Amino acid sequence: MPADKKIRVLAGEPPFDWSTVTSASQIPFPQRDSYPASLAGQSLAKGRRVLLIYGGMHLLHAPRGRTLTRFIEQETEARAYVIVPLTPLATDPGGVFPRLAACPRGTVIPTTGSWLGKVSAGDILPGATASVNGQAPKFVNPWCGMTFGQLADAGLYAGQAAELTASWPDPASYLDPAYWAELERRNAIRGNSARPPLDTFREQRLPAYPLPQAGPAC
Repeated sequence: MPADKKIRVLAGEPPFDWSTVTSASQIPFPQRDSYPASLAGQSLAKGRRVLLIYGGMHLLHAPRGRTLTRFIEQETEARAYVIVPLTPLATDPGGVFPRLAACPRGTVIPTTGSWLGKVSAGDILPGATASVNGQAPKFVNPWCGMTFGQLADAGLYAGQAAELTASWPDPASYLDPAYWAELERRNAIRGNSARPPLDTFREQRLPAYPLPQAGPAC
């Protein structure tokens, strides 16, 4: 990299002091999209380029809801180019991954003008647990009626299920009593919502990639 070129790295989570938090209402969850969007907007206003590395659901061109990408585009009029990793689901309802097998791993496939853009988004993206019309939460397919091309500009092919592995933290890092007590305190404040459950962080986990579940058929 030339000496006059620099990369500025910013953390996207909104800052707050955990030591002062005693209830879930004090955690700035609603800002998890708007805050990084404001950081990106500041850089774009200075003529810089911005690369966002975030959970894919935060970056989709979702027609409903306000994702990080939509915040940026609405506030700056810039057009984001969204690349979503193509990782297998536990089932392959649309037969997507046999078609991807001919591609080298690491291939970026644009959705415009390709078969990938016409695939149902529910055949690529995992389902979600949500409350529908005020009913008890259940596992749903939030992508019914949408194509993958409506949500992303490209997919990054990572490989077939048998080729993928997961990298887990060393369980020994969670044996410090003070650190563990603080994790338990924070988890209790959030309503014991750790996923996976907190205790599993102290277990040795296999390197197999955990395949997410596809949503129910539309």
